[in-house]
This record gives sequence, structure tokens and C-alpha cells, in this order.
Amino acid sequence: MRLALPALCLLATPIAAQQPVARLLAAYDRMATRPLWAGFAPATTPLAIYDGQRTWLVRHPSPPADFTPSGDILGASVMPGLYAEVRANTHSDIGGVETATLLWPDRVADPARLAATLIHEAFHVYQAKAHPGWYGNEAAFFTYPVTDSAAQRLQRLETEAFRRALLPKAPHACWASRAMALRSERARVVGAEAMAYERGNELNEGIATWIEWRAGDAPPDSLVPEAGFAPDGVRLRAYAVGPAQAFLLDRLRPGWPSELNTDSTLTLDSLLTRATAPISCRADFTRRESDSVAALARRETAGVLEKRAGLRREFLARAGWQLLIELPPDSPLWPEQFDPWNVTPLPDGEVLHQRHVRLNGNHGRIDVLDQWALTSPAGAHPLFNGIRRILITGLTEPPVLTLRGGTDVVSAPGVEGRLTGLAIDTVGHTIMVHPH
Repeated sequence: MRLALPALCLLATPIAAQQPVARLLAAYDRMATRPLWAGFAPATTPLAIYDGQRTWLVRHPSPPADFTPSGDILGASVMPGLYAEVRANTHSDIGGVETATLLWPDRVADPARLAATLIHEAFHVYQAKAHPGWYGNEAAFFTYPVTDSAAQRLQRLETEAFRRALLPKAPHACWASRAMALRSERARVVGAEAMAYERGNELNEGIATWIEWRAGDAPPDSLVPEAGFAPDGVRLRAYAVGPAQAFLLDRLRPGWPSELNTDSTLTLDSLLTRATAPISCRADFTRRESDSVAALARRETAGVLEKRAGLRREFLARAGWQLLIELPPDSPLWPEQFDPWNVTPLPDGEVLHQRHVRLNGNHGRIDVLDQWALTSPAGAHPLFNGIRRILITGLTEPPVLTLRGGTDVVSAPGVEGRLTGLAIDTVGHTIMVHPH
């Protein structure tokens, strides 16, 4: 049955064979025949692909009314433009069905490489059902100790130890053992919440990236960049260090996926700690290397706040119209979606969203896409105790507000909202929506 499923994407015409989405799907179906993970069936996962002009749904059991059957690709439906629930390379509820989603970065991108990315996102659909505990609590990202130079020094050494462990002729087990010793030391510095966030991301994104790397036959020694990671690169780092641990477990503890599938308390680093415990060989950095990393860590952590302050100044200085929405203290808006790759925590709990944020609450909702927005918190946490204020700057046109059935509909380039029970004023080039 599994080998027959790719026939759903057989090309209907010779012309369709030149369709980039068709080539992507053909590569995807070849990868889907591989035994990537027990229980994971990428050949049956619903897919949504935005190719820059149209959104395609593939193997979806109940496409929404916006979609019509494709005449080019069997088993696919298509609609013009970008479907509202396709916002990133992720997975999303489309028509009541969890669907892997992909944004085509440009028209010359390699379809085979994108197919491996789509396998990654399809694995997330599987994960969400089979392993719902495999995630990092995003609340911890906004309080992660990015200005602690001691933590950053240990993080850089640990990351480099993982990189060296994956080099073709390296003593893999020795460097893996050193990486785990450094991680143990670092855990005492950053605390339990920060480490739980890292471990959750390594299970979530790390294993999906390991699946992607294997599906696309990418070499493991290219996983961890020689440049390492900045203090605020904690989320990005999981995409490298997570699969690095998985590839090392392949060598040191064969059968480890079965252990993770059956024991929800395990993490990649707990398994790798067990695998390296009997190892007696030693690999370490020179004194010169350690001193150089310590100096770099001090410079990097000192620069984090300066960089963030500069982004805030840039945001406030953007020319054009502004939209300011303020909520009553007891009725904030709540984060429904945001782009974790384009978000910057700022002092005093503010958060700069540089691509996408969607908020909703008792007074309505606001959706911002491809615009910068600054949120201010209603409570102790920057986002997850609610949002009392959102400011959008740099709008090229004044926001349009239309009253429909007692609801103010807000529209501007990249901004859509529906708000009720609030007053509206205009001051200069700022539209202010606020409590009566």
C-alpha cells in the first residue's frame, strides 16, 4: 500500500512535469518510501504548498471551499494567492485537518531540498499526535538568560564539541562525552526552565531535522556550523545540536528511536548521557581555545541589549502611518500565533514582532503579516499573561476603519482586525484605538 500511495501525485500531462510543485511532490514521494521513523507515514500526510502565486492542497480529505481540483496534479486542489492558514513552514489546521505547510522561498529553489523540508513538517504532524509532549515551552524563550556570559561560554564549547564529534575522522565517542560533560555544567548555570526548553526543542525540531537530513541524504558533519551560535540563538541551535545528538546516538546507541517512542520521560541528551557514560577516552579544548571562547562570550552577551535597543529605536523611527491599539487592563488580547523566527524580546516585557503576530480576546482580534509590531504585556510574562498594547509603525497608507454591525473592521497593508467596544481617534499620523 505504501508504495502505491505516491501515485496520487502522478502528473496528469507532460506539461505538468515541468511544474515546480509537481517536481517537489515527486521528490517528496521518493523520500516517503524510506523507513524514516516507526509509525510515521509521510505518504499519507496532507500537504499545503504556497508557490508564490497559488496555494496547493495535496492528499487533503476535505479541501475548504476556496480550493478547486487541479487539472495539472492529480490528488491536488489549488486556489489563487496565499491561504490564510499557510503562514510558514510548519503545520496548521486546514479544514479541521492537521496539514504540513510549506512556503516556497523563491522560484529557483531546489525542489528536492524543499521536499526534505516538507518531510520535516510532515513529521511534525505525526509528532503532534504521537508525541504531544515533544515541545519547548515558548514562555521560556522570552526569559532565557541571554546576557549570562558564563552560560554563553559553556554553550559555545558544548556546541563545538558536538561539531567535532560529527567530523568524519574524529574520535566521535570522546567528543560526544565532552559535550555531555559541558552540558551538565551549563545546566547548573542556566537553570531547569531554560534546559527544559532546550530539551523540548531538541525533541521537537531536532528529531524532525534528523529525519529531514536522512531523507535528503545530507551529510551529518554539515549540521553544526563552525561559527556556532549567538546567545539569543537558542531556538536555532536546537536544529543543529538536536540532530547532532541523534546522529551520535545512531553510532553509540542503535535502536534509540524505539526507546523514545515508548518512554515519554526520555530526552536526546539523557540517552546520549547513558551512551557516553562507559566511555573512558577524553577529548578537550586547548587553554588558548577556552580563553578565546570566554572572551567572545563576554563580547556577545554585552552586545545583546545594545542590539535590541537599536531595533526598538529603528521601529519607532519608521516613517509612515501608525496604528496603536490599547486594551482595558482587565481585558487584554492573547497571542494566538506568532512567528518565532522573527520575534525579539525587549526590556520591560515588550516584544518586537518582525513578521507575523495574531492576537485575539474579548474585544476582537488583530492579525499582522509582513509588518513590524510592538506588543506590551498585561502581566509578568511578555506574552503569555496577555497583551495590553500593540503598536504598528511604518504603514504606507492610513489604516481604514469601517463599522460593520457594531464591529470596527481595521484594514491596512498587512494588517487586518475586528474590534469592538473601543473608541477611535486620529492624532497626526497615528490611528489610536483605545478604551472609552
